[in-house]
Amino acid sequence: MHDGSVNVVPLVDLLMVLVVFLLTSAGAGVVQTLVVDHQRLSEMCAGSPPPPEPPLPPLTVHVSATWIWIGRSIDSGERIPRRTLDEERAEVKRVVAADRRLHPDERLVVIVVDDGESYDELVMTLTVARTHGYERSILGGGPSRESVRK
Repeated sequence: MHDGSVNVVPLVDLLMVLVVFLLTSAGAGVVQTLVVDHQRLSEMCAGSPPPPEPPLPPLTVHVSATWIWIGRSIDSGERIPRRTLDEERAEVKRVVAADRRLHPDERLVVIVVDDGESYDELVMTLTVARTHGYERSILGGGPSRESVRK
């Protein structure tokens, strides 16, 4: 039974193979290589700035029942034994003023007061920090380490 029509399926198959072949071969000609001059690259990178330093931790004042700790890291802090409020104020002023001389552009202080300490200690510490230019403050508090260990 021949009705006179042409079977186009083999023609379409052949055209699809040709299209795929042309697309893949055209993409192969676009790939390029990058030649890197390592000597020049190392010379260019030698003048680059060093990576930025990590941010400076804020000045922290921690008031507990037995001491007042002031510092920026555990290794560099100073522990002041508790005395009268005026003596403590003088010591806190001394340490905060020394920190201000080392870091004149810093404006943040973190003040932590353990539970059970007087409000006067918090006010004294905040006042000393503000008078020495620490305009931004974060206040914190909570149970003392000694009460948590019990």
